[in-house]
Amino acid sequence: MPTTVIYSATDESVQPEDGDERASSWIGNRNGVGATNARVQDVCRGKGPGGGTYTHSGVLMHPVTWALVQDALKHDGPGSIERIDVETECRKVVADGLGVDDVLDTVMLLVRAFVQIVMYPGKRFSEPKIMEYAR
Repeated sequence: MPTTVIYSATDESVQPEDGDERASSWIGNRNGVGATNARVQDVCRGKGPGGGTYTHSGVLMHPVTWALVQDALKHDGPGSIERIDVETECRKVVADGLGVDDVLDTVMLLVRAFVQIVMYPGKRFSEPKIMEYAR
């Protein structure tokens, strides 16, 4: 199945994200069905704010993400960097149609999720023993 991978070098959740095939998000194309791997900082290097720091959730709001997803949906195969207007998209901070309220709402959801994770009463700090039926 054709795949479009969009990721950030500054992802705080998925690591490591440096290098091409060494990045955790990078996917190969051994079956020849089509794979695009787009690290937003590489796509936008020297082209504007799109080449800056984007967190794990920030990639969802990145203008190149939205452009590549739309491209993948409109064409056969994976999204293609060559078919999008990289110069225009990389000059934006967030994708078209999103504003400050959307960014703040997303950030606040992340803060809320973090608090819930920290406060969760059933946390484990080690792997549980494998259940007998799974052996």
